Amino acid sequence: PEKSLPVAAAAVAAIAGDRAVTWAVTDTAAQLAMLDIPSSVTVLPLGALQPDDLHDAMRAADVVLLPAERELFGNVTGEAMALGCAVVGADAGATPEVIGDAGVLFDSGDAGAAAAAVTSLLDDAGRRARLGAAARRRIGDRFALASMEAGFDGLVRSLAADRES
Repeated sequence: PEKSLPVAAAAVAAIAGDRAVTWAVTDTAAQLAMLDIPSSVTVLPLGALQPDDLHDAMRAADVVLLPAERELFGNVTGEAMALGCAVVGADAGATPEVIGDAGVLFDSGDAGAAAAAVTSLLDDAGRRARLGAAARRRIGDRFALASMEAGFDGLVRSLAADRES
C-alpha cells in the first residue's frame, strides 16, 4: 500500500489505451489480482527478485515509474537512477530531492498525471536517454556513500556545536 500500486495500475491502464504495454512489477500476484488491469496489458509479476535480476529488469524497462506517496530515500529510485533509467516519480516525500531535474515528477496520487509523464517519455527516446544519463550522474555526484557520510558528519557536528553554544 505504501508504494501506491493502485496509482501505478491506473496509469498503466491509461497508457494501454494507446499502445501495447508490458508492465513488469515486483509486487505479488495476490496484490495485482485486486487491481483492475485491462486485458491489453501484459503483466509480468516478478515477485521478489535477486539484485542482479532486478537490475536487469530495470535496464530493460523504457521507463521506471515510482508512484509512492511517502518515500524517504527510496532504494529503488536510487538503483534505477544509478542504472541510467528514465525515472518518473511522485512529487512527494524525498523523491523530488532525489530525482531533481534528472527525471520527471508528477502530482502525487494523480494516475492521469503519471500516465502523461510516462507517455511523454515513451514518445521521446532521446529525452529518455538524456534523463537516464542525467540520473546516473546525479546519483553518483550527490548520493555517493562518501558524500552522504560527509553530509551526515557535517550535520551532526553542526547540531553538536549548536548544543554547546
